[in-house]
Amino acid sequence: MGSLRDSFRKRWFSKKSSFENTILSINGFGAQDPTLFTLALHQTTNGKENNERLEFLGDAVLDAVIADVLYRKFSEKEEGLLTQMKSELVKASSLNRLSNCIGITPLIVTNLSQAELEESKVPGSALEAWIGAIYLDGGYVKAKQFVQQKILIPHIDWSLIESQNTDYKSQLLQYAQQTGQKVSVHFDAAEYKKGSGFLAIIQWGDWKETGLGRSKKIAEQRAAQNLLKSIKN
Repeated sequence: MGSLRDSFRKRWFSKKSSFENTILSINGFGAQDPTLFTLALHQTTNGKENNERLEFLGDAVLDAVIADVLYRKFSEKEEGLLTQMKSELVKASSLNRLSNCIGITPLIVTNLSQAELEESKVPGSALEAWIGAIYLDGGYVKAKQFVQQKILIPHIDWSLIESQNTDYKSQLLQYAQQTGQKVSVHFDAAEYKKGSGFLAIIQWGDWKETGLGRSKKIAEQRAAQNLLKSIKN
């Protein structure tokens, strides 16, 4: 992992203590092994040194912490609603936003352009990897402390989470079930922001709308959102 450490330090920090101070600023506590956090920020696809294993670990830790918090905070909510709230908190767009708020996104080492980075899941993945690094460095208690003190308390509006459902495809399917008409969707390759993407065409009865995105999932959600707007108008 030596080459990763060297390249990261040369790119971002002139002194070892600078990165340690950055970790302290982001976490609210120091690190025993700063190289774990170096790895958490390394997304590049060249070579074997990347944050995928830490992301895998951090994803599980984040799920556990949020499930614990939701279970205790909303004791009257049924399992289905708790699951929906957790999904809202850990979806890619939410994690990307939180990565920006906390200050992780500007530190990411990646081959992507700024535009590609903003359209990707990389910032959120780096946040999960960072949580994985905290877990390995300080254990579950430290990871939970970070999630609660640095993510949930300052950046989450619980009343909004309770009421918000931005899975537009699911909303459309629920709406369609009331009428018995089926929803169909197909995709075409399309140019998106000077790169490759997808055009989703979604149809319900006589209603049809499109959505464009870098991935099929994003394009489908945008198409479903547009169709719901047309129906409600």
